[in-house]
Amino acid sequence: MSDMLAGRDSLSIKRAVFLAEWAYYEGKLDYYIDFCNEIDRIKTIIRFLCGK
Repeated sequence: MSDMLAGRDSLSIKRAVFLAEWAYYEGKLDYYIDFCNEIDRIKTIIRFLCGK
C-alpha cells in the first residue's frame, strides 16, 4: 500500500483491500484464488439476481 501512496505503483482499491485482509489472515490468502475468484463468483450471483 505504501508504494501505491508514494506513486511507485498504480492505485487499486481492490489490491488495497486484499492487502489489508492478507495481513489480517497472516499472509494465508492467495490474491487470485481466495480474492479475485471470490469477487468474480459473487459478481456472477449478483448479476443473476438482478437480471443482467
